Amino acid sequence: MLLQLLVPVEMLIANLLIIDRCSTRRHGKAVTYVVLACSTIILFAGAVWLLGLLIGIGQGNGLFIFFGCLLFYPVLKLYDLTPQKLVSIGCSAWVYTFLMFSLSVHISRLLPREDTARNVFLIQTLLYLLTYAPFYRFVKRTFLLIVKNIPPKHGASLMWISMCWFAAIFALNNAMLYGDFIAIRVVALLLLAVAIFLNYENIHQIVVSAAQIRSLETLVYYDGLTQLRSRGVLTSDLNSLVTREIPFHLIYFDLNRFKTINDTYGHAVGDNYLYFFAQEVKKMLGEKGGFYRVGGDEFVCLFTDPNLEAFLKNVSSLPSRLPDSQVPFLGVSYGVSHFPGDARDVDGLMDIADKQMYAMKHPKTGGAPDIDISSGEH
Repeated sequence: MLLQLLVPVEMLIANLLIIDRCSTRRHGKAVTYVVLACSTIILFAGAVWLLGLLIGIGQGNGLFIFFGCLLFYPVLKLYDLTPQKLVSIGCSAWVYTFLMFSLSVHISRLLPREDTARNVFLIQTLLYLLTYAPFYRFVKRTFLLIVKNIPPKHGASLMWISMCWFAAIFALNNAMLYGDFIAIRVVALLLLAVAIFLNYENIHQIVVSAAQIRSLETLVYYDGLTQLRSRGVLTSDLNSLVTREIPFHLIYFDLNRFKTINDTYGHAVGDNYLYFFAQEVKKMLGEKGGFYRVGGDEFVCLFTDPNLEAFLKNVSSLPSRLPDSQVPFLGVSYGVSHFPGDARDVDGLMDIADKQMYAMKHPKTGGAPDIDISSGEH
């Protein structure tokens, strides 16, 4: 009788340890553990009496596990948990412990049956010794993160998945014990089917959420028109290069007389103009740095290759017209600063490049000459 009681006690202790790790106590350790111990003693006294009257103990069916539900109320009062989270954590813990119990029962049936209760207890203890540490690490690293951060709309899914997997394992265990009862096998298969369906449905929700996050990241980190990286990414990349002491050139580009393009040809052509410049420079840049749109017709390049002169020469040699059109390309002004030679901070680098770009765009001779772009001259 003692060994028959030790099996469920061992399971209950493992479950309560998992719940304790995944939850925040409302009271101190001493109060929490004393209340749990008293509740467990009362629970098992009632379970032994009732199961002894009805079907006996030690048959391997695991019906005693349902008495564990009676601890729901004291656990809910002892820990800062919602009923939904308690069911999710509790059923997930029962999945593990009942699987260990079921394996112990069925492995013991392969052994001589002189002392089945002892065999079940010893096998279950051995399985806990082999698996509890890795399972506890899984709970600490993975499951705890899920429970604490899962959105409310997915919390119900986690609860139902946990309940279905526990019910499926329970039914499967009894289907193997009572093979003559076809109904038990049918129930086990149905529960497995439901658990699998819920798992895939939850995976679908995760994939949809991930797709939405990727869409938001695209909006935040990339410019929708030119498909270049955004100002926010520029700041992050700049700080990263400076922190890691990686030498680079910061090139500040500003398109010449872009407003005139918009006024003469319209904003749709202006958008094509911006896209043309962005893609041409991006192709020239290749893997030699990053290219960013920081304003209407303003761009920044972080150039990490030493051959800066050749790159700027290529940019200055862009075609005089946009492809397949009569729209002239009016050129681009730029300013350059170098890290670490010119400045060792982001603001200093940006300020130097911006001033150089402005000087090129508005020379002391009175500014860039006007061009009659309606005639296509460039």
